[in-house]
Amino acid sequence: MLIYCTAICNGAPQIALMADGKPPVSKSIYERLCRPVAQSAPEWRIIMAITQLSAFLENTPGTLYKAVCAISDAGVNLRALSVADTRDFGILRVIVSDIDKTVAALSDDTIITRTSVIAVRMSDKAGALKQILSILQAAGINIEYVYAFTANAANSAYVVLRVNDIENAEAILTQNGLETLNDEDLNTILP
Repeated sequence: MLIYCTAICNGAPQIALMADGKPPVSKSIYERLCRPVAQSAPEWRIIMAITQLSAFLENTPGTLYKAVCAISDAGVNLRALSVADTRDFGILRVIVSDIDKTVAALSDDTIITRTSVIAVRMSDKAGALKQILSILQAAGINIEYVYAFTANAANSAYVVLRVNDIENAEAILTQNGLETLNDEDLNTILP
């Protein structure tokens, strides 16, 4: 089974073809590209980030409604959302069931960006978020923003984090026994 994933090659993000979770099929090409940086074979690590879409919306009555209608009418499930606003515009941040359909539905009159964020599983109990934030704080990871969503699993939720260093944040969270998601995982935990 071949899948595409995001990986880190000597500190630089790469899109690579993976075979059954093994190093990239095209590793020899990347090794040649990475050799000037490191004479030894490059280190490959899979990033388990999920894709968040951010849509810049005018801060006027009905604009959010129009955006949500466009996504819904395209048959896309909104899995998580957050809205941040200023006086003149808002940023609608969404995690959706179909990224391409969402971009197509909104792209006519909306500026859209794709951002990698981390979704970390946490227990639905007091102190769960504190544990995650404590781990990241101790590692010096800066959190730019955060929001959460629930899943089908009983007593669990996911916190979505935009951090300054996704690679290190995921490695640290995983070392501490916390589960992070990728885009494919979303299909298994959400309807």
